[in-house]
Amino acid sequence: MKTNSRIEKLLEQGAFVVTSECGPPRGADAEVVRKKGELLMGAVDGVNVTDNQTSVVRMSSLSACVILKGMGLEPILQMVCRDRNRIALQSDLLGAAALGVNNVLCLSGDHQKFGDHPQGKNVYDIDSIQLIQTVCRMPSSAVTSATGTLSVASATSRSAAALSGWASNTGPVCALSASIWRTRSSSLSGRVNSCLRMRLLS
Repeated sequence: MKTNSRIEKLLEQGAFVVTSECGPPRGADAEVVRKKGELLMGAVDGVNVTDNQTSVVRMSSLSACVILKGMGLEPILQMVCRDRNRIALQSDLLGAAALGVNNVLCLSGDHQKFGDHPQGKNVYDIDSIQLIQTVCRMPSSAVTSATGTLSVASATSRSAAALSGWASNTGPVCALSASIWRTRSSSLSGRVNSCLRMRLLS
């Protein structure tokens, strides 16, 4: 099933996709996100919105994605397994689909010892590969929104290899993976990439 993701369309065309990262603020000021979005307008194909990066409490990735989408940018929702169990992760994914966020990057997340709450408990109910599997196996009726379904990405070549075995059976969600700088991955195209490049698996 196709999504309304502009990134997916570019990848299908074989285009080189350029993304940039946008870190939400350590506060509730939406104007901070808008200012960062204005700097990226017209310069990138998608904006990676981090999920409490470096284990520091920040505005949620989903909230920042909605702000950027309202500006006409293509947000990529980062989701880490560190802070939420599988129930909360799926709930947030459904919310993202309902709000028209079509791209998801699944990550493990930085250890909480690096952040401003080192005493916090990590969750890791599932890892990033299992999160991708969870999303892809969710019923199409659950993830389909008025604007389409979610595209799922993983930022590790290990995840890419794990995905390759069942990418043809992912159901309603488009699985994406990233081939990392100057690494050869037979599970993708077998070509060496000179920089980070998103590649379609299904």
